[in-house]
Amino acid sequence: MSKYFISVIMPIYNAEKYVKKSIDSLVNQTTNEIEIILVDDGSTDGSGSICDQYDGSENVKIIHKENGGICTARNAGLLQAEGQYVSFIDSDDFMDLVAYEKIIKVLKNNQADILDFGWRYVSETGEKTENFHENPKKLLLDESYIKKQVLPPLLNLEKNRKNFVFDFSWNKIYRKEIIDKYQIHFDEKRNTWEDRIFIVEFLKYCKNYYCMDECFYNYVSVPNSLSRRYNAQYLELILANYNLYVELFGEDYDFSAQYATDYWCRSIENMIIQQLRVKDQHPEVIQNIKKILKELQVKTWYKNRTKKDQIDYEISQCLKENEYDRVVEIYENKLEVFQKQERKASRNQMLRRIVRKLKIRKN
Repeated sequence: MSKYFISVIMPIYNAEKYVKKSIDSLVNQTTNEIEIILVDDGSTDGSGSICDQYDGSENVKIIHKENGGICTARNAGLLQAEGQYVSFIDSDDFMDLVAYEKIIKVLKNNQADILDFGWRYVSETGEKTENFHENPKKLLLDESYIKKQVLPPLLNLEKNRKNFVFDFSWNKIYRKEIIDKYQIHFDEKRNTWEDRIFIVEFLKYCKNYYCMDECFYNYVSVPNSLSRRYNAQYLELILANYNLYVELFGEDYDFSAQYATDYWCRSIENMIIQQLRVKDQHPEVIQNIKKILKELQVKTWYKNRTKKDQIDYEISQCLKENEYDRVVEIYENKLEVFQKQERKASRNQMLRRIVRKLKIRKN
């Protein structure tokens, strides 16, 4: 048996400004029962050299590989992990120094298949906000609770957000035996929503779940984060997510329920609007929208959705008659209305700031 209780995997790509603080938050933990796996995913800055500074540390493994994306880096770490449990940390974030000592104590006492804890959002100005879900804390939740309370919000089957356990891989600890037995890994064809897919697949095989009542993970807001960029995969991945959920849990849940139908339809609609915002910079946007609208499942969502106004009915009818250009036109008109509202709100906000400044000067 490995001497390490938890293997902590850090994928790293061009993070030289932040990665040393992140690594140090692991190296300086108050326990020696963690294995640290640094995966340099083909960085072109000084990140790889910073990793090499820790070469020789007994509990640190360093992997240098060609760039393949965060999923390939995490999977490379999983292949090398020797701990009974695994966890993940992003290279611009950091952990509280007592985190793993406390986590390991809880895991040894409860033998949980999965454990999660709170996290802090650290703004660019250094302001910190703690985040917890509302599932019971300091209790070992059983398989029935996972199926009835934890999974439905993750699978977009109900609106109950208080039990939403956050679809981040990094505020959780996973039993390695389950990962190995069921060959769970990060989908390397994806570049978004990979965490949620990993989590729901893992939860399918969990017998219990433990939620701690402490914050350990510090999520740092980084300017120009990859998560804020345009992604051509978004529309097709919405449908891919749905298909995977049905494949994994189709016998356990009703994915045709009204809330689920409305959710998936709304997701497609919102993403179409977002994609249209950048159509001038990305000419493939219109074609991608038409492609997703032609999918039978998407048409079914639109047909069965709760329709709120005449526009919803018109879109549904256009899809029935394969009038995709007209549907795109309707959404372009919607976007124009939204943008006018946004400009008005921005002007009003600016006026309020000016008025506040004038009042301050007057006083």
